[in-house]
Amino acid sequence: MNVTLVSIDNLRFDCVGYQKDKRGLKRHDALKLLQTDTMDRIAEHSLCFSQCISTNTYTTASHASIFTGLYPPKHGVRAFFDTKLDKNAVTLAQVLSSKGYRTVCYTDAIELFSPLGLAKGFDHVLSGSDQELFKLLRSMSEEDVFLFCHFMDVHEPYLKCECEYEPGVNNDFFAVMKELYRKRGLIDASCENAGREKLNWRFLMENSFRHRPVEAMLPLYVKGVSKFDNGRFRYVMDNLSGLGFAKDALLTVLSDHGEGRCYNDNSRKGFFGHGGSVYENVIRVPLMISHPDIGHGMMEKMVSTVDLAPTLLSMLSIDLEKETDGLDLLACDRDKTYSELWISSKDASSFVADYKKKSKGGNGIEGDEWPGFMMCQMSVRTEDKKYVRWNRGAINDFIQDGVKEVPNEEFMKRIYRDILGRFEDSEGIDHFSGVLDRSEMTRRQVLAAFLLSAEYRSIEKKLPKHSLIEFKEDVDEDFPRDVSSDAAAMRVFDYMDELESHAVVTEKIHEAGKDDSQAADEDEENENEKLMDRLKELGYF
Repeated sequence: MNVTLVSIDNLRFDCVGYQKDKRGLKRHDALKLLQTDTMDRIAEHSLCFSQCISTNTYTTASHASIFTGLYPPKHGVRAFFDTKLDKNAVTLAQVLSSKGYRTVCYTDAIELFSPLGLAKGFDHVLSGSDQELFKLLRSMSEEDVFLFCHFMDVHEPYLKCECEYEPGVNNDFFAVMKELYRKRGLIDASCENAGREKLNWRFLMENSFRHRPVEAMLPLYVKGVSKFDNGRFRYVMDNLSGLGFAKDALLTVLSDHGEGRCYNDNSRKGFFGHGGSVYENVIRVPLMISHPDIGHGMMEKMVSTVDLAPTLLSMLSIDLEKETDGLDLLACDRDKTYSELWISSKDASSFVADYKKKSKGGNGIEGDEWPGFMMCQMSVRTEDKKYVRWNRGAINDFIQDGVKEVPNEEFMKRIYRDILGRFEDSEGIDHFSGVLDRSEMTRRQVLAAFLLSAEYRSIEKKLPKHSLIEFKEDVDEDFPRDVSSDAAAMRVFDYMDELESHAVVTEKIHEAGKDDSQAADEDEENENEKLMDRLKELGYF
């Protein structure tokens, strides 16, 4: 039997028909725009989960968890496009390949998979042509195949079909863009007949919807979901069904993350997107599993995306080769699930270079020389609560918490995680540990330099380090309650510490700060530049 795993990138939990909770769509009068006939037909023959929680708010780390059944600390893919998958992590594709399956990865954004090691285990990796996929699958008609399909159509820019399966399929997208240009005064009469090449989504967002208010963005998003469902998704699924990869297969449809409120700062609560804080409409995702041997219907119990790999293998009577954080969601119930957000500096090497130039004689950092806004969140979700830790401690607590006795490298790691509240970068750790080892600065001076930085001063300091959201009382997650003095609550945060104690440190995707005398691989550098350009097109940087 063929195994098909479909990931619809960026699909909100409430944008599928089986999900009863439509409050967010109703509030902004967007429910009337939602039409998902294709997904609804799949749901009719599937076991559908209404409380599936992703491990992260962006694509890379989320898919690493889907493939491995591991939480991010254990698979190593954490800050976006920063580190590779742990070499010891075993993927679903690897296991199925070892059992005789031909494995196929088809994605609209191979840039988010191959550089991170997320394509390992796949015999074939394709991107950009639905027809090429169908052609390949027809050639495997006599074999058992594991097919992973990853669609980016629901992702920003909304309404844009990533693979034009028929002529004119994106005419509506460009018409909407032109209308928005006109309404926002970005196009005049002389440009009325401007070609598509003149219409740029990123320019439009920067000049019209910089703060991305939900009332403006959600309708576009929902229209895009409906267009995808009734257009390309229907086209692809109909073809896959005819090839034996849908109705007669073990079929799973899910999303890696949703789209919604991104930030905790109440002044920006309407900011619409993903990749920010661990809000429900970003980490809660659809999940449907269809198989001849399981019934169909609705499951209200809470599950995690790490449960998918062990569940699929159990259904195939295959043992996972290594221990995972996932459970067989058809046989087990979980009382909690973990999600996180790591944002680390992409400009670490340039910052360190500047610091080396300007810190001669032990001088500290001038405030605005530190690159932008960064943060780290860890969260544990239960049936009706969410515990959230901002990895940012009080200065007095930091000083008094035995930090004076730890080695310099550990001291610096604690500054990054407890003071700045983010995942440390190896370049910064190496530099400042060296500064301390050589007695060029004291620990007090290093700490003071970090506290003077623009990054530290930009952090949302009003939020408690340890907070609790109770969904019955605070559906919109507006009022996190400080539970730092609640012993029972703090035991949940101990679970986060336990996970982090097993964290792996993996290889960087882009090794920064190489010596000029080192022989650089020019082809690889050029390929990296192309990858980064593509990621910018997708709106990640």
